[in-house]
Formats: sequence, structure tokens, C-alpha cells
Amino acid sequence: DESGYFKCVHCGESLDRDNGTWVADYPDRDTVGYWTSQLLNPNCKPRLILNQYRDPESYDMNEGEFHRIVLGEPFIDVQDKLTKSDVFACCSRNKMAYDSRQPCAMGVDIGNPIYAVIGYRLDRGRYRIIKVARVPKWEDLHELAERFNVKSDVIDAQPEYHKAREFQANERHSVYLCYYSENQRQFAIWSQENIVKVLRTEIFDATHRMVREDGVLEIPGSCDEVRIFADQLTKAVRQLETDKRTGQQLYRYRAVGDKEDHYRNALNYFYLACQKLGVRRDINTIRRNRRPEMQDMSFSLGAHRKARVAV
Repeated sequence: DESGYFKCVHCGESLDRDNGTWVADYPDRDTVGYWTSQLLNPNCKPRLILNQYRDPESYDMNEGEFHRIVLGEPFIDVQDKLTKSDVFACCSRNKMAYDSRQPCAMGVDIGNPIYAVIGYRLDRGRYRIIKVARVPKWEDLHELAERFNVKSDVIDAQPEYHKAREFQANERHSVYLCYYSENQRQFAIWSQENIVKVLRTEIFDATHRMVREDGVLEIPGSCDEVRIFADQLTKAVRQLETDKRTGQQLYRYRAVGDKEDHYRNALNYFYLACQKLGVRRDINTIRRNRRPEMQDMSFSLGAHRKARVAV
């Protein structure tokens, strides 16, 4: 069935694709760009495009390929990108903390300003963030680490390598400089020089799951800084790319939009810093799990039975 036609989105009338004129949306710009799709091809049948839209796999493509190849528009699968709703779902009723007696881990991404994510592990699989902050100077970062009792710290080694080294040398807590890697076998390699190298895609995958899975991450209640944090967590998107050297297809995370993904990287470093921080243990749990040092021999079964009869 070849019925169907292309209609104008403004007036609803049928479009004659054999006769058309290109009109610039921004005629005053010096750079000329074109956005085209197969919808402009007079030989492309409406029914075919509709069928491809409904069932792209029958035409040897997936949903993303249909949008990119046929419609000529960007497409991001919902599984490859965090949304603000994903982040806000992690919000608790707790306010942003001012300080902490609990030993904390800190992840830091170097930018202008400096971005910090501070918190700790509730257990081996759950994390609590109590502070996200932007500070203008390294001295402020030091004050933040002191105030929140930071014991483990992972910092972006680039681009301020020398300042990061200086900060590392002057702090009393453990500070690791982090480098992203694309081709190492282990997830993370910790060196004696307080340097950690981590697989870039895998660490992004780990924090993606941290936010997406229920009950894994807890963050402070919504406020201005948390909203900025949520927005920047959505700026890293997983894309399937072809390696130009080997021809192998690999998933990589790329910054999109305004590319302000500093808090997302700081979350990656926080995740790593938590691996060097002990798990918080509740004193009541310790007491319940403590084994008796000797057997209690004072219990009398007969006396227990008499007491129950008397009652």
C-alpha cells in the first residue's frame, strides 16, 4: 500500500518534494550548515519510512540508527543517559551537611571552579553523599576536607597536575591522583606513588548503575546545588563508536550539550575514593555479632521450667 503523503507541519498541506527551496534559519551567520534527512528524497515512499519507524529491526537497523540515518537527527537511548529524574529519585530528606565527624571520602574534578563530592559508604554496596560543592581555590578545598573529616581523596590529575601534586603533598589524609585509561586489563590500578589509573568506560558504567539502581545512592534533598549536580550528571552519554585503528566497535562516554560534566567526573572519583575508605559499622550491629568469650554455665533448665510454672 503506497498511500500516504508528506504534509507541512505548519499548514498541513501536502508537500511537493520535487520542487523546493532551501531557506536559512540563521541568514546572518557566516558559517553555512545543512540539516537533511531521507524525508527530503522524492523517491522515498511514506509507507516505507512509517514501517521502518514502527519496526526498524525488520530493515536491519535499530531505533537509534533509524533516527540518525533516516531522519538525520541525534538519538540517545534512555539506557545510555542519566536523567534528572534518576538523580532526584536518590534524594533523601536530609539537608546538605555543614561538617562531619564520620570519616569521609572525597572526589574532586578540577575546573574553574573546583568540584567536590563528599560522603561515605553505608555498606559494601550502598553510598551516601552528604555534600556537593564548588570552591574557587585549593585553599578552600583543604578547608572543606578538614571540615568533613576526609580520610580518602581522589583528584583529577589533569589539567592542574602541579597544583594537584602540591595539594597531595600538603594534606594529612590519603590523596590519589587519577588518570582515565582505555586499554588496561584491571578496573583500577593503585600505585605506591598515590596514583590510580581506572578504565574510563567502566567507571562511568559503575556510577551510572549507582544512580540508576534503587537504594544504591543517597544524596541530600533537592536544593540549588543538587539541581546543578543533577544537571551535570546528565551531560555524559554512552555512545557506540568504531575504533579507527582496529575497526572494533566500543562504547565510550562523551560529554554532550554544554559539556559541563564536572560533577559526573567528581562522582567517579568519589566512587574510587570510597574503595579506600572502611565501611561504617553501627555499634549495635557490632554488639549483636560479637561472639561470647566463654560459655554461660549459669542457666538451669529445671529452674527455668519452675519459673514458667510459677508465672
